[in-house]
Amino acid sequence: MEIESPASPGADSPASPTPCTAQTPAVVEVADEAEVAEEEMINTEGRSSRLSAGNEYQRKAYSGAEWCEKYRKVTNIYESFVKLTSMGDVTAVYRRPIWAHLSAAELIAPASDVFLCIPASRNAVLGYIGMLIHENAHQCFSKQENPQYGVDYSSVENAAVALMRMVGDAVTSSFLKRSVLEVLSWCCTISSELSQHNAGRLSVVNLPRGPESLLELFKMVGSIAQLIKLIDTTINVLLAKCPDECMTVLFDASRHGTHFNWIWLHIAITFPGSIVDHLFTVGADQFKAYVEDIRIKERNQVSPAILSSIHEDYNVKFNSLSDVFNFLTRRSNTELGKIVSRMIKDSLDSIPKDGVFDNLNFVFFFKLVTCSVDTLRFLITQNADEATPANFFRGIRQLMSVDHRLVLSNIPYLDFAKQMIRALDVNSLAVVFACVMQMALDPLIFSQFEHQDPGVCRAIRENIVVVVDELLNLIVRAAHSKPNLSVIEYPAIAEFASGKKLQFVINAAITSPSWAGPIVRYLHALSIVYGEVKGSEIVCRFIVECREADSLSALVAFLTTIVPYFPNLMRSAYESLTSVMRIVDGEKSPVLGKSSILRVLNNLRVIFEWESTTDASMLNMKHFGLYPDAAIGMLFCNLLYEVLNAAEKSVEIGEAQVAMDLILAIARLLDVMAPFSSQKKEGGTHRLVKMQIRYAYKLMIQLASLQRIALSIVGREYDMAISVFEEYRTTVFSFICQQFSPLLRGYEKLFLVSFLTCCIQDAKDLFGDSDDLVAWKYESSERATMLLGVEEAQKESFLDAIQSMSLEKRPNQLAHSGRIGKGARHLQKVPLPSEDALHRAHVFLDAMRTTCLANSRESNLEACKLVADIMTEALCHDALGSDFLFQDWDIEKDFVSKYLEISKRLDSSWISQGLMEVVAENPPCLWFMLPVIKAELATITAKFENVVDKSRPPSEDMLDRFDKWLYIVRKGDILSERFELTMDIIPYVSCYEGFLLLIEIWRHFQRRGASYNSIQAVHNAILKGEDARLHITMDGNTEIFRLVLQKNIGDLGHLFPLLCVTETVA
Repeated sequence: MEIESPASPGADSPASPTPCTAQTPAVVEVADEAEVAEEEMINTEGRSSRLSAGNEYQRKAYSGAEWCEKYRKVTNIYESFVKLTSMGDVTAVYRRPIWAHLSAAELIAPASDVFLCIPASRNAVLGYIGMLIHENAHQCFSKQENPQYGVDYSSVENAAVALMRMVGDAVTSSFLKRSVLEVLSWCCTISSELSQHNAGRLSVVNLPRGPESLLELFKMVGSIAQLIKLIDTTINVLLAKCPDECMTVLFDASRHGTHFNWIWLHIAITFPGSIVDHLFTVGADQFKAYVEDIRIKERNQVSPAILSSIHEDYNVKFNSLSDVFNFLTRRSNTELGKIVSRMIKDSLDSIPKDGVFDNLNFVFFFKLVTCSVDTLRFLITQNADEATPANFFRGIRQLMSVDHRLVLSNIPYLDFAKQMIRALDVNSLAVVFACVMQMALDPLIFSQFEHQDPGVCRAIRENIVVVVDELLNLIVRAAHSKPNLSVIEYPAIAEFASGKKLQFVINAAITSPSWAGPIVRYLHALSIVYGEVKGSEIVCRFIVECREADSLSALVAFLTTIVPYFPNLMRSAYESLTSVMRIVDGEKSPVLGKSSILRVLNNLRVIFEWESTTDASMLNMKHFGLYPDAAIGMLFCNLLYEVLNAAEKSVEIGEAQVAMDLILAIARLLDVMAPFSSQKKEGGTHRLVKMQIRYAYKLMIQLASLQRIALSIVGREYDMAISVFEEYRTTVFSFICQQFSPLLRGYEKLFLVSFLTCCIQDAKDLFGDSDDLVAWKYESSERATMLLGVEEAQKESFLDAIQSMSLEKRPNQLAHSGRIGKGARHLQKVPLPSEDALHRAHVFLDAMRTTCLANSRESNLEACKLVADIMTEALCHDALGSDFLFQDWDIEKDFVSKYLEISKRLDSSWISQGLMEVVAENPPCLWFMLPVIKAELATITAKFENVVDKSRPPSEDMLDRFDKWLYIVRKGDILSERFELTMDIIPYVSCYEGFLLLIEIWRHFQRRGASYNSIQAVHNAILKGEDARLHITMDGNTEIFRLVLQKNIGDLGHLFPLLCVTETVA
């Protein structure tokens, strides 16, 4: 009878032998291998050489007593073994004891005899051993489940252990590859059957874990423990001889599915370093064979039932292999990571031939991922460095080259991707998120692959938005699910949280409106986790990088989501705007490292315009806090600091157009700060500019400095420079005078002082003055250098002067001709300034005239007084700056050298005379410049007095100087109109007579005795609207004028009536 056991599927059971002398081939087949070989040789020879007598010889040979004895022995062994094995099958074993009543010897002897004497029936012996293992396991578990169970099963356990030791000895003593592989296959099959038949019993159901607990439970059964040892022995032998065939057997055994996992677990524990490489190499080859097999069968139109069976068989194998993979990862197998990384890298680096990949390792591991998400977590964590967009592309391309049904049979790739994302741990999610965002947002990420496979690139771009949305759903949910969530707890949030990566996603939102929505969601989560500081940084980065007004809509979208959580977000952003701008500029390459301040100014202007013109029926952006309000002082000061640096640098390197753009941007930004129409109707005082005093003070100085830079650009080379200067000046004046809060009114004076001081400091460069007026602007070393230059200029070469003397002139004429001595220097002509310098001087004076004279009477008076004070300080810069009193000329002329210095400074400055004219146009402001007026009058008087030939008429230079002085003082209304006759008299009289007339003017100021306090009192009275004058009319003593006119009656007789009219009026 046949004895086919479930433990030996596919094995040939020993056939029942015929009795005695029948000599059937079946009986011949049970002889040992040597005898079979001998029989085959004899038969061959009989057929070839003794064909005629062959049959007769065989009958004689096999009918002998020796062969009959052999047949009887084999028959007895066979019948005893058949009788023993026919007592029950595997089903009966789990219902009642089958072999437990027999002794161990009775169970061992028949099986060992068959195993040793009939090698062809060894598979049947293995099946019998499997039955004993089943019975031993059932009886052992029954005893555990019911302590009252009284069956003695020790004989069964001892017999099974002894027979398996016999099999193990056969495996180690003589290596026959086929036999050893059959033993390993049987061991795997019986292991799976043990799990299958015991799956529902109490001992197994109550286990806390899966394969690990089942392995520990089975090891408690003696026969199963010996079975495990046999498996170890067999695998050791095969790994040494034929490892790939060994792994193939194990992989094929994986068709038993989860019931094989417990023994896979043991193999992985026992051979962690030996099986990994071979196991996954064989697995990848099996997957490739699977792909080829399905491809061929579909080409041959095999029935769907067969294809379904093949799919199911392979899926069970890959599921089991995935479990082994996951167990190895849990055991922290060091070889696993290296081997998997190598296999995946080799696969991704492979190049397809005609669209077909020879290396499908990546798809094989992806197949394992479909079996367990734990596999995905390990692969991502282990290969995080290789998770690049390029490798993602290669992997997707390879995945798309394989039939979708072979990898995922039930759902599309996108649905599976969503499931994977939801199942990822936080660390793996961070790696995936970083790579997916780069693939989604970088438009050039696949530029190197477009020519290779444009279809794959197009598919990725079309479908990646689904993956990004799923990732962002998880991130936003995590950000809101736990207060004070740490990025250590959820690393994905931190992937693009700072530096260039943060700017990368913000730039994507700016340049790609289709991605703005998902990016805003991520930025929202980022701000929630990091707090208001990070939100303000994001706002600043938007303002810095937006290049078009429409791009700022992404910023508004972000504010819509985050302002409800951080109401003061915009204030924090304005306070840190320039700091973030410098950081962003520093992150750029040196080639693109120019300041972004111009973009910032333009974007701020757009934001303020949107805020001021938003329709109430639409989104009310006023709640976003776009208007700086309390932060306006810090914001404008920081912005102007950057603008000044950038503008000065641009002017220095010859890029004046950049400076003009910055100046215009500031002007237009200030212009939009004015209250808009609806606020003006409602009063709108809350929109007047308010800031702390320290910021107001700093802002005025910065605005003045920028206006000075705007003035410095004016010239023939830049036609628009004047327009830029005028627009900036007008806007700034309006901003200061009309938009400042009443609490800050008066700072326009500081602006005027700062601007005028800046121009005076740089008068030499701006207006071509021979020297700057402000001495303290130079460092000590510079002042020493200038003093040395003056000393060098004062040195005289008398030999050169004598050689150049004219012999036709008398010595006294030469001495005072200016050809020798210090007079030579006075005759040197000051070089005229350049055309651009004169142009700037005219623009400057026109601006000062408009500033000082184009407003209300009170404003004009205050502005002119400031100009007078600044010019007095600049021209005098010593104790003479407060010298308002006129002493007797005999006393004052001892200090004439100081007055000469002031006069020299006045002569060296092209703008001083113009500024004095501006001041003079608004009486009595010129009185504040009385020290300068006095110094110039003293200089003119000294020149008239010190002329050697006092009988000659005054020179043209002397007359011109006095004419300018008289024009200024009369225009400034600090000298009576009676003295206008002096200019008509002096050209026709001698220097001495002119000196007498000048002394009379000096005595007029001396009699008046004006002081700073008296001038200030008159000034204050005029500010109050009172009619006040400081100068006095000429007294009745006109004797000097009459004598001079009488002496020069021929030339000046026509002036007598005018002098008489004056006396009558007096």
